[in-house]
Amino acid sequence: MIESDLKRPLLFIIGIHLVYASLAMVFKQVLLVDSYGYLMQAENILQHGSWYAEDWNAPLLIDYFSIRPPLYASVLALFSLLPFGWVWILVVQNILSIVNCMVVYRFAIELGANSKRVRAIGMVVLLLYPAQFIHANFVMTEIVFQSLFLFLFLALWRFYKQPSFTLSFRIMLLLSVCLLTKPVSLFMPWLALAAMGFSLYTYKQSVKLLLPILGVGLVFHLICLQNKHATGFYHYSSIKYINQLKYNARFALADSQGEAVADSVVARVVKQANSYTDYGQRLECFDSAATAIIKAYPVSFAKVYTKGVIAFFVDPGRFEVYQFFNIQADNNLGLLHQVQTGGINRLVLFAQSMPIPVLVVLLCNLCCNVFVLLCFVLLIFKVEIPLFLRVLLTVLVLYIAMATGPVGVSRYRVPVAPLLVLATLLVFAKSTFPFIFKRDA
Repeated sequence: MIESDLKRPLLFIIGIHLVYASLAMVFKQVLLVDSYGYLMQAENILQHGSWYAEDWNAPLLIDYFSIRPPLYASVLALFSLLPFGWVWILVVQNILSIVNCMVVYRFAIELGANSKRVRAIGMVVLLLYPAQFIHANFVMTEIVFQSLFLFLFLALWRFYKQPSFTLSFRIMLLLSVCLLTKPVSLFMPWLALAAMGFSLYTYKQSVKLLLPILGVGLVFHLICLQNKHATGFYHYSSIKYINQLKYNARFALADSQGEAVADSVVARVVKQANSYTDYGQRLECFDSAATAIIKAYPVSFAKVYTKGVIAFFVDPGRFEVYQFFNIQADNNLGLLHQVQTGGINRLVLFAQSMPIPVLVVLLCNLCCNVFVLLCFVLLIFKVEIPLFLRVLLTVLVLYIAMATGPVGVSRYRVPVAPLLVLATLLVFAKSTFPFIFKRDA
């Protein structure tokens, strides 16, 4: 019965992926700024056995020895040995994206969200969320990480329903691969451990089922050791320290003192940090200076942080659309920069410079994102689903949203997009809130 219910969504999802894959071949815009870092990292892995994510022949930038975990670049390196090279990663990502969408549909049906209306709503939400299909055709980690994140969510739910050593081992593998894929995974093992510990407590199971999770700590340690070998400092990723200064602290300072002051202060800190020969001291200089700025301007930091989290949920993805369709922007500064430094007035001015068709698409996407956010909030407070599932879904989504902080751009939402779609399907199936959310019969 479930398989027959999924035929129409499957055909729709495959069809829309084929459309975007065809557009990717037409416009040939599959590389973002960060994509070049992954491609250079892949080349350096093959040529030099290094995780360095910049041009090996240019002056070396020490931060880039540890800025990105190596897994995605390693896959690119393997594909580069095949005919058509790394282009195969786009094929894999489209397949993963289709699988992710169908897994959400299937899981929603398992939870009782099974009606023509619910399935139709899911298709509309996906249609109005182009970032899913655009990122399936970008050389970026978002879709791969989305798959890992989705299957981690499902594994934790299955573990709660019936704890087992097999599921614990599966969770360990997923967390380990996450750590090897994106730095945002840093604290995910602790969230998973808390969820698993609660499950064991609920069912009075032995803590021995948590033993496989020790493998995550080993993977983390090995990554840090490799980074110490490359830089002399034991750490997981340099991006944590860079973001703390150049985004968290800078945005807070710009909000309070203006961009000129913020840029001047950041430049001064970077100059001071570069004077240290010890790399650990350099990163600690970044961290201590950024922490001092944030403490000095807590209201401004809270303001830009809140705007970033809101943007995480509602940003319509102007940058992805412009890049994918090769649209030239009148202003080189992005929408995030405009809003964080100039507020709503800059947003209006930016919108006025957009081509009308693009503006219409982005407005539709914005409305859809706001609607999905409303459904997510309703799921937290109104919908009748198991409490553990409600908390698990909420914590995982908010973890990614909070981890991105002031830099709440559209692409950071991609990993949790399936969970937000799931929330929307469950709201339409189970909520009795306003008339539009009438419970299915």
